[in-house]
Amino acid sequence: MIARARGLLALCVASAVSIPAYAQITITATDVGTQIAAGHALVTHEDTLVTTANIGTLGSTSWNFSGLASHVTSTLTSVAPGSTPFPSFFPGSTHAFASVQTLQGITATVYEYLTLGSSLLDLGNHAEAATQLGTATLHSTNTPASIFYAMPFTLNSTWSSTYKSRMGISILGFEFLADSSVHHASFVVDAFGPLTIPGGGTYNALRIRKVDSVTVKTVSYQILAANGASVSLSAADPNAATSGTINVSSASWTGPISTGVTTLPGMPDGYALLANYPNPFNPSTRIGYEIPGASRVRIAVNDLLGREVALLLDAEQAAGRYEVTWDAKGMASGVYYCTMEAGSYRSTRAMILMR
Repeated sequence: MIARARGLLALCVASAVSIPAYAQITITATDVGTQIAAGHALVTHEDTLVTTANIGTLGSTSWNFSGLASHVTSTLTSVAPGSTPFPSFFPGSTHAFASVQTLQGITATVYEYLTLGSSLLDLGNHAEAATQLGTATLHSTNTPASIFYAMPFTLNSTWSSTYKSRMGISILGFEFLADSSVHHASFVVDAFGPLTIPGGGTYNALRIRKVDSVTVKTVSYQILAANGASVSLSAADPNAATSGTINVSSASWTGPISTGVTTLPGMPDGYALLANYPNPFNPSTRIGYEIPGASRVRIAVNDLLGREVALLLDAEQAAGRYEVTWDAKGMASGVYYCTMEAGSYRSTRAMILMR
């Protein structure tokens, strides 16, 4: 999926691991569409201390980034462009991400607009915020739209994107902090194999190497699985080797996408299905759960006769505390049972829907 990257001396967070090589994969527009579907939240974790990383080798390889920490998190929430305040600025957008950002002391909800077709395109972003001087407009436009991914892509796929990026802040019609630059970006998918992320989840992934020439050359890597799990790295030296351990200026990671699931802080030491809240409820309730290691988690709701009436989750997840919401709109009042299964763990709790 799309990366948002925000020292321990000679720390190597990703050494080669003896995991059997996975088959090559292809990531399609359908995979990316699932990752960025409206309602999904992409939580990016940044390790601010790491200075080196093992980027694997060309071709068949493997990556173990289980040692990455989470010092700073940021959340992008996918929303329908028509539900945002500024769709008219980016006609043709099919998706949008909302995030809270602070620039020059101005905090605002920023909307980034995308178009998904045979490529995933970044059109730019827009936000407005009230200040003592009046309404401030924060804006960025890519002309033409920059290309995140050209799909489908697999080992040895390549694409390029040349675009002008213009960004700035305007208050009372006066623009300041304006910046305009021309990007010449090239991408190559040069490696594949199993990717292990913090929490122990391992997923088949592809490595995308991006070279961007603006005023200076930059090189970055994204190691991406079809389910959205990824690790993003920026090379400290743009002329560094394309294999083995290199110095990095930033490192971030995301877990796989799960529909309707919110990630909560903390790391549990055991499995747990928590009591839903509120209970009784009408018409929706939140259900918390915990997993101590990477697991396939299934959470379903059954009625008194044992019939499954809702499947809330069936996905691989990294260790963590989570919350899923059940909207029981249209269901009859009564007692329902929520069951969680993960590995050998199974637990059921009663919930009361009261109209």
